[in-house]
Amino acid sequence: MDYFDKTNHPPATRSPGDLLVFTPYRFCEIVWVLTMIATNFIPLTFIVGLYGMNVEHEQSPWAMSELGWYYGYPLVWSLKIIIVLGILVYFKHKHWL
Repeated sequence: MDYFDKTNHPPATRSPGDLLVFTPYRFCEIVWVLTMIATNFIPLTFIVGLYGMNVEHEQSPWAMSELGWYYGYPLVWSLKIIIVLGILVYFKHKHWL
């Protein structure tokens, strides 16, 4: 609920300073939500970037062997889901969600 929804004053009697006082609070709420979203997507973007590098196991001993593995694709999806769930559990534990 917004601050202005909780006041009993009609709109004409509110001071312009009310908006200036609560604008930084609203900005912090927006930044908090964007931070939560970015925190979930940054590790996923890193994993997708690694697996999007078109490397083949036969050409290099340093390449990812799971690219040729039958269960490689489900493994990567499982890893991504575990990371997102781990982040969400951590946020719940810290009472951030």
